[in-house]
Amino acid sequence: MPKVCPRCGYVNDDLSIICSKCGYHFPETRHDYQYYFPKKKKRNLPIISVVILTIVLLGIGGFLLYKNSVNTVRVPISSSVPAISYTPISLLKYQGCAISFNGVDQYFITPIFYIKDNGENVPVGLFSYVAMEYKAETIAIRAYLTPNTRGVLIGLSKDTLPFNPPKSGWSPLVYISHGKLIIADISNNSLGSLQAFLPIKPFKLVKTGIGQPIPTPNGGEAAMCVSINKPGFYWVLFQEWSADGMTYIAGYINGELIAEFCAPFTDASSLFGEIGPYKYNFVGVAFTKQWPQTNYQWYPFKGYINSIVVYPSLLSKSQMYQLGNGTIPGGYIAAFIASSSYYNQKSGVWYAYNNTQLGLIAVGNPCVASV
Repeated sequence: MPKVCPRCGYVNDDLSIICSKCGYHFPETRHDYQYYFPKKKKRNLPIISVVILTIVLLGIGGFLLYKNSVNTVRVPISSSVPAISYTPISLLKYQGCAISFNGVDQYFITPIFYIKDNGENVPVGLFSYVAMEYKAETIAIRAYLTPNTRGVLIGLSKDTLPFNPPKSGWSPLVYISHGKLIIADISNNSLGSLQAFLPIKPFKLVKTGIGQPIPTPNGGEAAMCVSINKPGFYWVLFQEWSADGMTYIAGYINGELIAEFCAPFTDASSLFGEIGPYKYNFVGVAFTKQWPQTNYQWYPFKGYINSIVVYPSLLSKSQMYQLGNGTIPGGYIAAFIASSSYYNQKSGVWYAYNNTQLGLIAVGNPCVASV
């Protein structure tokens, strides 16, 4: 039900954390971001039938709970447009802290925003929203990686939450497997038989840095990798931009270019809504069928993430240098920093450092840990 501000009387959305009119902070309750289960109607069944039905329902319910079924997750839809913050953030007191993922059933879902796409208002996740709205995006991730770390750090899904198999539309943007960090995205070149009816928008390698391209099943996806040989914290940057009739994707690690791809069309990638739009954006999981060096299923992350910073622009070399020296440069839409000050494990919300109305919703109860 709507929240009425006790200070000014303004009627706010039921998921509001702060009064939209006067800025009053509502007391935090489990109700704001709770999981929910549909109520079951009572039926007059014979006792034996009730017992059998109860056993079946408990078995199915236990399985769905274990797998974090889509029916138990409530994803907030934001009515406000996120503002850009130009205040730098020092990471010095947070550098050894991280969110721990178990590689089984823990992940986060970004908030959902509405955006115009082909004349219609469509729901998309935070990463998709920034790319589609600004035509350029940098997602900077500070993660602790080892040769044994595995799973997806960030990814997209058109309309399906874990762990149900999606019918179409998925993309693991950044993942790690077999000791290799992989940055990838897709164009409609991977639609198989539908290619005969659609303009093909394949990605081609245009620059090689310290990494190398990876062969993909259909030959038109962008996929690059770099080996992780030494355990430690790394800044991983995923960049995409659309300009002059072209779409570009580039990956960086600790300020060094991994590789860069280009497609000869605008908005020719999943992040820009190709084969989408993508309602669900994830941290810590994505579906990976057809992507190289994955399990071809939902691929939960097993490892540690310290920070996720979302920029509506491309970072310069000097800004990358700032990241490497422990300072998050300004100009970001959202900065999520691993700390008990910003991740409320009880309510399951990882709040943005710069905006408490932006929160990643936790599934599976990931925890804050020291690394």
